Amino acid sequence: VDQLMTLALDCIYTCESSDQLTHAFAILECLPQRGFGHETEKTARLHDDVDKLEAHLSAAEVLKKHGVLKPVFNIRDTQDDKDCARKLFVQLTKQVANKKQPLSKVECQEVLRDILDLQKKVYHCLDASLCYEILAESLLTCGCEENILLARDIMICDAEEERQAVAAPSAQGITPKVSHEQTVALVLKAGQEYFNSASKSRDVSLDLARKCFQLIDNVPTTIQQEMDLLSAVQLLDDFHVDILPLQVRLCEDRLTLISKILESHSDSYKQSGKLLELGDLLMIHARSREERTGKILTLAAEAALKKEDYAHTCKMCLQLKSLGYAPAWQVCQQLATDNNFKDYRARMDLLSFSLTHCQPDHISSLLRVRNQITLQNMVYNTEDLSQTVQERPGSQEWMDAIQQCLQQRTKLLGGEDAPITSAPIQYQKVQPFYATVVPTTEENKQEVSSSFYTAPERAATKEPEWRLLRCIIMFHMANLPVKEHVDLEAPLDLAVTSAQDDIAVMLAHLLTTPEVGTAEKCLKRLPQSAITLQLAAYYYAVSIFTRLQPAITSNTVNPCYLYPPRWLIKAVLKVNSQLCSSEDIRLHVERVAEWVGLLQDFTQVSMLKNLGKGVDVSRFLSDEDYKRETILGLAMTTDLSVLEAAVSMATQYRIPVWEVHMAYLEFIFTDSQLPVKAIEEKLKETDTLAVLSSSPDEMAQQMEDSIYPSLAGTEHAALLYYYQVMAASGTSLEPSGLKPSVHVTLLRKIKTSAPGLDYKQLFAGSEDPLDVLRNVLSSSNVHVLAKLANKIPAKDGGFLESSEVYRTFLLAFFWNEEALNSDLLQDKEECMERFSACSEFLPRLTPSDIVTFTDNIIFHSQAPVKMQVDSRIAIVRDVLDHTSKSVSKQKDSKKQDSTTLTEVTAWLEKALQHLQTLTDDVIIGLRDSSESRERSYAMVYDLSKGQADKIRALVVRMSIDGTPLDTVDQVLQLAGIQGFTVDHAAKQALREILNHVREGGTAYQDSTSQLVTFLRNVHDCAQSGKDIVSVKELLPLVHDFCADMSVSSDKQLNVVKLVQQHLDVAVEDQQMLLFCHTNAMATQNWGLQIQREDMADDTARQSLYLTLLGKSSSVEQFQALIAMLCMWPTLPSSSASDPEDNSWIQLLSARIRCCSQGDQLDADLGQDVSSLVSTLDSTGQLLNTECTEHLMELLVGVGRTAVAAKVALLSPYAQLYPGAVALLTKSYAQDEGTVDKEALDLLLSRHLAAQVAETPLYRALHDHVLEHSAPDTVWETSQQLAAAGYSAEAGSLMAASQMSHPTLRVLDTALHYVQKLWK
Repeated sequence: VDQLMTLALDCIYTCESSDQLTHAFAILECLPQRGFGHETEKTARLHDDVDKLEAHLSAAEVLKKHGVLKPVFNIRDTQDDKDCARKLFVQLTKQVANKKQPLSKVECQEVLRDILDLQKKVYHCLDASLCYEILAESLLTCGCEENILLARDIMICDAEEERQAVAAPSAQGITPKVSHEQTVALVLKAGQEYFNSASKSRDVSLDLARKCFQLIDNVPTTIQQEMDLLSAVQLLDDFHVDILPLQVRLCEDRLTLISKILESHSDSYKQSGKLLELGDLLMIHARSREERTGKILTLAAEAALKKEDYAHTCKMCLQLKSLGYAPAWQVCQQLATDNNFKDYRARMDLLSFSLTHCQPDHISSLLRVRNQITLQNMVYNTEDLSQTVQERPGSQEWMDAIQQCLQQRTKLLGGEDAPITSAPIQYQKVQPFYATVVPTTEENKQEVSSSFYTAPERAATKEPEWRLLRCIIMFHMANLPVKEHVDLEAPLDLAVTSAQDDIAVMLAHLLTTPEVGTAEKCLKRLPQSAITLQLAAYYYAVSIFTRLQPAITSNTVNPCYLYPPRWLIKAVLKVNSQLCSSEDIRLHVERVAEWVGLLQDFTQVSMLKNLGKGVDVSRFLSDEDYKRETILGLAMTTDLSVLEAAVSMATQYRIPVWEVHMAYLEFIFTDSQLPVKAIEEKLKETDTLAVLSSSPDEMAQQMEDSIYPSLAGTEHAALLYYYQVMAASGTSLEPSGLKPSVHVTLLRKIKTSAPGLDYKQLFAGSEDPLDVLRNVLSSSNVHVLAKLANKIPAKDGGFLESSEVYRTFLLAFFWNEEALNSDLLQDKEECMERFSACSEFLPRLTPSDIVTFTDNIIFHSQAPVKMQVDSRIAIVRDVLDHTSKSVSKQKDSKKQDSTTLTEVTAWLEKALQHLQTLTDDVIIGLRDSSESRERSYAMVYDLSKGQADKIRALVVRMSIDGTPLDTVDQVLQLAGIQGFTVDHAAKQALREILNHVREGGTAYQDSTSQLVTFLRNVHDCAQSGKDIVSVKELLPLVHDFCADMSVSSDKQLNVVKLVQQHLDVAVEDQQMLLFCHTNAMATQNWGLQIQREDMADDTARQSLYLTLLGKSSSVEQFQALIAMLCMWPTLPSSSASDPEDNSWIQLLSARIRCCSQGDQLDADLGQDVSSLVSTLDSTGQLLNTECTEHLMELLVGVGRTAVAAKVALLSPYAQLYPGAVALLTKSYAQDEGTVDKEALDLLLSRHLAAQVAETPLYRALHDHVLEHSAPDTVWETSQQLAAAGYSAEAGSLMAASQMSHPTLRVLDTALHYVQKLWK
């Protein structure tokens, strides 16, 4: 035993081959188990070695399973070598991960179990965690996205997950996985390898790197930096920068990448956001985000400036300024000093920034440029100067241009008459220094500054008048000449601009103006307010006094300035303009009065503004329409004081008070949201109704137009009061055709009896009033509403009747929601009980309403489904009983109705008769059918009420849909329709089907199938012996269809074929169908319409044939003509012996000549000729020898030798067969070894195998016999060959047919079969 185990161990470990595992396992199986025989110490050691061997063999098997072949001794020698073991595991995992197909989750788990099993049984030198790391690394670096995602299952991708697993281990312990720290390291390594190996920015390796990085949750800094680098490469590609990803990683100064973008892409500076994002991703100046942003924006600004894109340059310079990036002062200075950049404010801001951060030696030049730009901006628009002047600021030419622009600006400001759009002046504004001296003033806080003498910045930057004044001062200070006109006009413009800041200053400027007309324009430009209107009046009052009593010396003050402005204005108003000493003084007095009048208007309007109604005062004073609308708008209030104010203002401004009260009435009804009681109380507190009643018809019309549309139809209280107000006015109008008092009566009763009724809809006329009433009718209010019916207008004119109301209620009661949505009425007792409740109201119905009521009960659309036929019959009988009892009382009835009870009785009896037919087996069979179409027939019949037109339409529809005609006949017999039979229904059905075929479209296929079904039904009916449909009477419809020129010929041909196929017609009718068929074919192929006489006899048909033959020039036409000759009775010329006179030969000759020349290729010629010859043979119209030979010559003449041979073989003339064999042999040689299978079958059928034995054609015949023929055919052919002396060929054919091996097909074998053949 010991020797056996030692030998086995030595054999297996000595073997250097890795493909002997099977034998090794076989040897292992032969070794004895422990406990077998006498066991020594050596035997125990050998058993231990065998156990190790078994582990080594298992390891080799696992390695082989995954494509790693290792001999057993190698596994034994390396099991304790950690480096070799690691390399082996890496080789195994990479072999698995690098397969073409990605691993599944199950396969991945299987690989993990295998390597853990190897580690546990053999490679104890490796830690189990290292096995996870090796597999994870191989999956991450395999280059397969699916495998990368599988690595997540064996790694801890979230640090929190690891902490939770350590803090709260499961009962089975912590699941072994790659630690989070090692996971980050593996992912980082794999991602960097993919990134560095990428050959372009769109390389798939970058996507794999991103997949690796995305495995980590709660991304650490190192991973985030790598993902940023990936995004940076993508952005560089967006900017069309061609650079390797590895070059981006190795780039030391990554700011050069930004410069490269700006240089290579002309418009890249416009995408500053992307550039900044790229800078963040590349971590340019990672320690200072401000430095990074500043450098990138500076580069972008310089690039934009080179492109002369001043807008983008300015935008980025302002960003640099707000960032406080000092090195950007140079690009800001370049932009600010560029005269092509027109934004003055931006230039000044950028110059200030440059002055702050520039070098000391640049301060002087920057200040000089700033002053020139300031003066230039204040005086002129740069477009007013020539390009040369703009380029040389500070020159003498530039100074002259400035002076000219200054004069133009003065003229422009002095002649401007547009009103000032600033807010009205409510208080007199003064400097804060005078605020305590002048009462009722407002401080001008806009001009408050740290220095009392500092001028407000607003005046220097926004208002051109102040700029003008400042320019004048600057010119004076520079000793530059200024025109006198400029000095005179400037104060006038300043008067307007200073109005918002200081009224006293404005008045001073106005008083320095010698021309009163110019001052008038300035005053009118001011927004109107109490201050400005008093100022205008005071200005003219002062002007009058200064003219009447000028100051004696320049040191004295005119006494008029010492009086209060109000006293001075009143004094002027007391002066009689007729007594004025001069025209100028008189005009001044009139202007004072005019401005005082405007002040009074303004005061009145101010009162409105105090009410908070948003009145535009200026527009109120100048716009009469706005004034009227404003006063009427004020009347739309619930505040009586505001209403009184509106009435007062209407009186003052001559607006009719009636309109004010009407506006108040409209508002109080429509928009006040007050309850009716409150509206009534409000109107009692005012005299609105009394004022409006002065024009009652106008008031009523206005109420109808403005108030009525806003009232809801269900607000009965509001409508009641609405009509009470209208009735109280005494109007003669009749809204909705009724007097207001009648509406009041109706509403009082409806309000209590039918609160949900839409009263307005009842009178709207758009809907039937009965439909409106149906929703609210109940047993408690039906009597009330019936009494009011004669006051409710009907939809078609006149008024409703109480009977109509009762009828509407009864129908709503019987067919309520419960009855429609359940099977309640299927119970006859429940149904009759419900009708019994309705029958109590029958005496209140007129005869016509009785008919309508009964009709809507028994013939309701849901009646066939929801009610039993017995119940419906019982209802009709109950109504009949009622009418029979009421006939005697009809004479005493006072109700007027066009329908008599006798007519009602007749209608009920007819309805009863119809309902009784519903119990017939035919209708029951249709109603209980499993087909929905037949159930629909029963429904239509049920609801037809026995009316003849509906029954006719039904049976026609049934006939069209394919219902058997005997069933249609039963329905007609059951309905008892006089003068209409199944024959009529069939003709109408066929007519409609043909109309559908005629119309075509998408329904053409359905119409064709309907026609086929219909014709089959007609045929079946005729076959059954029932003479209910006449086929002869249907055929004229087909003839008319075929005679219709608007129908395409293919549709006509199809219809004729279907009729011929499915109907058995008489001889004369067959002639008619033959004509229709021929006409359709002639129309379709030749565009000819033939007449009946063209088909009258053989002579006419022969003439028609020759005509069509002469017009034929295409394959389709010749094929159609052949079909015609086959369809027609045999023509005498068809059996002519002379080829020139034979119609078949004429036709085929013409086709061969026309369709086998030039570019035409008659591909169907051979098949058509063969089929025709076969057909003629089967129909007894066999071609004679001369005709057959002539046809062969024609075919050979156009190169159709194979077809000619087939024609000869199809004929019974044996003398033509040798020539046919020769032609086939020739065709076989010309067509490179191909031959028609049909021709080979003909050779066999004519026993011509021996004739082709010595020709090249024999090989094709030999193969054809073996492949396609029956054993009898093989036997017969072999006999023919043997009888003709071709023993070798006959034996070879027999040997081949017996499936003998090719090596046995020798001459001896063939002769053996021949001998057997003759036994």
